[in-house]
Amino acid sequence: MSQHDPQPRPRECPQLVANAALTLVLLAGAAARGQTTANQPLLDLSIPHPSVTAGSPQAGATFGWSMAMGDLDGSAGDELVVMSIFEDVTIAGTPYRDLGMGYAYKGTSLAAWNSYTPAAEGFLHAGQLFISIGTTRSGAVPRAFIGGMNRDVSYTCPPSTNQPNAGEIAEVNFNNGGVGYHYPPFEPSGPCPPAVKTFGHGSAVGDVNGDGVDDLVVGAHTADGGAGRAYVLFGGTTFPSGWVGFKLNSTSVDTFGGSVALADLDGDSNQTIDAIVVGAWERGSNGPGHAYVFRTSDIAGLTASLVHLLSSTQYQAIAEPSGATLNGFGWVVYSVGDVGGPSGSLDGFGDIAVHAEGGAQGSVSSVGSLTLFWGKTPGTSPLTLVDTANAVKLQVPSGYTPDSGERFGRGAATVNWEGSNPSGIKKGLLVGCPDADITVGSTTYTAAGRVFLFYVPITSSSGNAWSAALLEPDPSQTGTYVAAPQSSSRFGAWIVSGEYKSSYTGDQFVVCARQRTEGSAADVGRVYAFYRP
Repeated sequence: MSQHDPQPRPRECPQLVANAALTLVLLAGAAARGQTTANQPLLDLSIPHPSVTAGSPQAGATFGWSMAMGDLDGSAGDELVVMSIFEDVTIAGTPYRDLGMGYAYKGTSLAAWNSYTPAAEGFLHAGQLFISIGTTRSGAVPRAFIGGMNRDVSYTCPPSTNQPNAGEIAEVNFNNGGVGYHYPPFEPSGPCPPAVKTFGHGSAVGDVNGDGVDDLVVGAHTADGGAGRAYVLFGGTTFPSGWVGFKLNSTSVDTFGGSVALADLDGDSNQTIDAIVVGAWERGSNGPGHAYVFRTSDIAGLTASLVHLLSSTQYQAIAEPSGATLNGFGWVVYSVGDVGGPSGSLDGFGDIAVHAEGGAQGSVSSVGSLTLFWGKTPGTSPLTLVDTANAVKLQVPSGYTPDSGERFGRGAATVNWEGSNPSGIKKGLLVGCPDADITVGSTTYTAAGRVFLFYVPITSSSGNAWSAALLEPDPSQTGTYVAAPQSSSRFGAWIVSGEYKSSYTGDQFVVCARQRTEGSAADVGRVYAFYRP
């Protein structure tokens, strides 16, 4: 989710500060709650950008800007895909600045496996937000779906014209290196070219129409002059086998489609996707951002190959509970599974989380937040798919000083740990704060970043957080945890979880430090894989 700036930020050159590395047992202090440090996650792998391994780190590559974990080969162990969105690439002797690259790491070991080079175009920034993994073709191996929202697309309909930044989705088969491209669909009743830009900024894969084959949901947040759109591209024997587009009945600058997610919210036993969540972080020049929740049954039933204006009876609009405006609420939306409920315990309903980029915490401005909304039995008048009355707003836990602009909630992932220890805790929600300043002794590392873990069931921002934050580790260490924060590293900007190695207990998780300096090269980036012994 980042890491996932809606528009690329200028490359930030970190102030080179000598690392006053300290030894820190991960999540130290947990013994006060009856947990032992032996049961805490440990560093398994430190994965550098390939240019570091080759001995010539590429400055500005931002390796780890976005990531995904899932099955890509149909065999044991989840694969890891890591995007390097500002990477400069030379194709057939011609250099392309900021084209971007994707790298896949094999399940069971996370050994380097394959890579994806986009079709040539400068400043593409391939993979800028979510990467999705799924099987949208009947009987095929899973593919990775990687957005290239800045792709210029030429349409061959009268008048033949080029659409700058129309966007694309690359469908990548990492098994054989095959790549297919999907562009904003032509609309029979619409203009040519379609009034779509930044198609591919957000995406999610899952079975929307219940036919047993995954479908792809794609956001295009600057379509229609900034009102935004979302599309469902239906899977089948071929892909796409059909599409439907939808947007709000609005002409304001909503940025609808800036992020998307698929969720199972209704608490039934079949565990099928029943909701599409769409983020829209800006509603006009003075209004608050929103997240919109739709029933998949309503979307699947819309007429194919058309763009539909949706009325208020077809979605539930969610605003930031505090009523705040201009906080970027809806910047990223997440499906997090069952992590709590209004009674303070797990209730069997899936839940969603919505990130707000800004927002104060006490007297500190622009800290950021991640608000959890509990799934529920749907209501029909009006349509309600999540419980907004009992929402939990997570921010920096007690015992820590919030920083202005630390972007709490910019990265998030649920981790399942199985077993019964420590203290019966089987699940947690990892939350990244990539721009947090970290002080060690007398040295402050600006925008070093940190990750908090909230154990499930989640009831408040501080009542169930582990007592010590995870900081960027010393990359030379494995099987232990030695913290080595670095200025402008932005550790925690993106987090993914999965099970690449079954010998470990439950899920493992991967955290990026997307702008880590390697040697004298700034903003190269690195990712770290953690496990629970």
